Amino acid sequence: MSVNAILRQDGFTYLGTDSGLILLDEDYYPIENELTELMEGKRVRHINCDSSGTFWFCVYGTGLVRYTPEDGEVLLLTEEDGLLGKQVRLTLELSDGSLAVAGSNGISILKDGEVVQSYGSEVLAYPFILCMYEAEDGTLVAGSDGQGIYEISPDGEVTQYYKDDGLTSGSVMRMTPDADGVWISAGSSLYYRNEDGIREIELTESVGSILDILVIGDEVWLLKSSGLLIADREELLSGAASLRKLSTAYGLTGTLVANSWNWLDEEGRLWLCTNNGISVIDTGDIPANEQKPRGAISRVTVDGVEMAVSDSLTIPVSATRVTFELSVLSYTPGDKTVEYMLEGFDENVIAASASSIAAVSYTNLGAGDYVFRFTACNEDGTEGEEICITIHKEPYFWETSWFTAVIALAIIALILFVIWLVSQLRVRSMRKRQEELKLIIEQSLHTFANAIDAKDSDTNGHSIRVANYSREIARRMDFSEAEQEEISYMALLHDIGKIGIPDHILKKAGKLTPEEWEIVKSHPRIGGEILSEFTVIPDIADGAKYHHEHYDGKGYCEGLKGDEIPLKARIIAIADSFDAMCSARHYQSGNTLEYAREELLRCSGTQFDPGIVGYMVEMIDDGYVREVQKEN
Repeated sequence: MSVNAILRQDGFTYLGTDSGLILLDEDYYPIENELTELMEGKRVRHINCDSSGTFWFCVYGTGLVRYTPEDGEVLLLTEEDGLLGKQVRLTLELSDGSLAVAGSNGISILKDGEVVQSYGSEVLAYPFILCMYEAEDGTLVAGSDGQGIYEISPDGEVTQYYKDDGLTSGSVMRMTPDADGVWISAGSSLYYRNEDGIREIELTESVGSILDILVIGDEVWLLKSSGLLIADREELLSGAASLRKLSTAYGLTGTLVANSWNWLDEEGRLWLCTNNGISVIDTGDIPANEQKPRGAISRVTVDGVEMAVSDSLTIPVSATRVTFELSVLSYTPGDKTVEYMLEGFDENVIAASASSIAAVSYTNLGAGDYVFRFTACNEDGTEGEEICITIHKEPYFWETSWFTAVIALAIIALILFVIWLVSQLRVRSMRKRQEELKLIIEQSLHTFANAIDAKDSDTNGHSIRVANYSREIARRMDFSEAEQEEISYMALLHDIGKIGIPDHILKKAGKLTPEEWEIVKSHPRIGGEILSEFTVIPDIADGAKYHHEHYDGKGYCEGLKGDEIPLKARIIAIADSFDAMCSARHYQSGNTLEYAREELLRCSGTQFDPGIVGYMVEMIDDGYVREVQKEN
């Protein structure tokens, strides 16, 4: 069971999961009461107990639950009570006794159980909040999922800190104060903020996304999905810290959960949220072993043909599979582990038991340069020397720089044209200028969408219909007008990556081969790369890059899961799949609305976000879909 939050209080253990609240007594036996019944089947994201002994449970999609142990009172607070939506993620007790409640729509301040102040999209550039802490002067500091850090002073003044202030990523996952400053995790980078400003901390190796940061004594603990890294605080600040790893060799039951809330108790034991229950580490008693194992890449094959093992490898454009056979030699007892990563393909280091994995394969690599890194580890985590092989794969024509340059020039030309028009219209009123610019952007993007659909005769009008469905879903989800426009633009270009798919594959009448299917599946990655520098419209690349991700993590190309998938991409994925089901293709006849409706409900929670499917079903039932189909 995946655990999102842990809190231990008065001998009881509270666990927040995706399917409800688990309450355990001092002997770890489950307890069922009105509190657990209320949250059964609901997603509990955060648990907090304030100084008065009152418990606060963030139930994502439902609201905020207040529980008073003295009288057993359970109270649910929602939008009707003044909260900014039901997607609450965390709470923080402030020094004045009030409670800050943060979520996907901003921050609400509660005093005596009532909302007295709110900070939503009207004052926050992007009100999706992931973490908070209170500074010594009473300033509330909040980390957002895309626009950096907000500071809210005691008098309500909001200040934003982002790229101009030293942050290269706007997604702030965690902020942890220590004696002289604050540690900040944003994307795959670690930062430190003090009176001199924000600076990025140089790490001696790539660590991937940092999910949580703990300051324990003179050490800083960095939590990532595959385990924990420990560094001396002063060495880490100097940029020369050696990172000690704790992973499955120390008994972790699973990978750590992103955006979860772990618990460090008074005895120095760290209670960790994993995707397979709870792991507990005694931070004051960790064994050490200095004897290093030896790893080797014993064999390399390309499409089954053995290659000479060397420091570098060149593979032809037609190659579809590269396999590395691994071996580990160690003189210590217990199971060994291996950690490997193909830089340029894998986003994070992958850890596995040496006894369960003997070979690692990669299929349909795109053209370019990669580095395969492999390290052997003893059971206690002691690492051997890293082994590296550089790989170069020749490009297909659509992966060449000139092809990318043509697309980039077209986008640059569009941007320059828009900029030129803006400069010509400065003498006119702001409202008229904005309306004309909006029309130009919409017409330009519609032109691109029509060009994309024209590449495949089966998809005529597909991009425009998906844009209409996506915008209507966003409207029904109470998105702002600007956000509705942005998701419409994202949906128009969601299939731009198909420009890079050869026509003989895209228009093939028969069944695709596995290799051809892998090429087709690469169009989200190609689309993301094409739109990566198009910054006029925020996050426009997300629609192209993530519209084939599944809510349960079984989609492609990234394999993201749940809230890891950008919200707008989850909306576009539903609109895209629905229209595909209803459209006649050379390999299928169009399905009825009734069939598509049932498929949406059937795949809710697996392929699709269950919190969004209902809006699409509602659009089918109230006739909106039929109107769009008539127009397009």
